[in-house]
Amino acid sequence: MSGRFLRLAGAAGAFAFWGGLASAGPVTINFDAVDTSRGSVTGAAVEKYLAGYGIAVVEQKSIGGKAALTIEPTTPSTGFSASSYPNVFHQTGANGPISFTIRFAHPLRRFSFTRAQLVAGPNGITHPGWSAEVLDAKGRVIGNPAGEDMIRSFVTVPARSFSFDATANDPISMLKVSADDKNFTAFSSVVLDDFQLTSSDAK
Repeated sequence: MSGRFLRLAGAAGAFAFWGGLASAGPVTINFDAVDTSRGSVTGAAVEKYLAGYGIAVVEQKSIGGKAALTIEPTTPSTGFSASSYPNVFHQTGANGPISFTIRFAHPLRRFSFTRAQLVAGPNGITHPGWSAEVLDAKGRVIGNPAGEDMIRSFVTVPARSFSFDATANDPISMLKVSADDKNFTAFSSVVLDDFQLTSSDAK
């Protein structure tokens, strides 16, 4: 798997992370440093983990319940398999339209992630339609959004990777992810893993 795996926390860790990122090339955030041995983790622990990589949660929106950014482990009953075992990252706790936006402390030249493998059970597997777009520092969309329509499958759906590139004048400052489970699918939002960050200063 490409990229370096760093486990950092706090302001000092974020500083060291971005300093390393500028010279080392792509860095992978795989969410696996979070202890999920007792189950999913939400709230302040997730925000602290993201902050260790210089990522701040800008906002979360939902209309059918309180949304929560969640780091969840792969188990036989979760309906997914993490690209880098065991954890994935997704928004949970709400039905209908849902979204979150995160901001990167340092502008990026390239950003990518993986939609985790979806594991079909006896009744198949469902996954919400979703879209993702990267934004510049002023909140303007860069390039074309990525996404998938709602998935309903009786066989396991392979993982899929998506990438975004900045333009010469507009580095990537934020990521916005939106989804709608139509009060039907197994997940509230897209199940994500393996963020890859390439700084705009990377050599």
